[in-house]
Amino acid sequence: MMKTQNMDYKELKSWRLKHKFKQPTLAKIIGQASIAISKIERGIRNITPAEEKLLENFIRDVDAKESSKNSLELHFTQDEWNKIVRLAVEDNTPNPIDWIVKKIRNYISMHD
Repeated sequence: MMKTQNMDYKELKSWRLKHKFKQPTLAKIIGQASIAISKIERGIRNITPAEEKLLENFIRDVDAKESSKNSLELHFTQDEWNKIVRLAVEDNTPNPIDWIVKKIRNYISMHD
């Protein structure tokens, strides 16, 4: 993450390339022409505090979305969920989510 009032311009370029953003995309975020990002990344042009704040917010949002990709959301029909709840209780695991996690981890460990 870039530092407030001290944005590392090389870090900005590295972050942009890592996330496959083009200069015009970041320029649009700060309301400037794409050449502005090129100049900022080369240290030729200073970034205003307002532009820096806009970029920081954008970077934070992108990074948050990226980290949420590592989470998992499962969907079950009502009948499936009822069966999971029943199986969890039979297995002395009152929380069905804990039961699902336990079963998945057991399965993974058997296939190492």
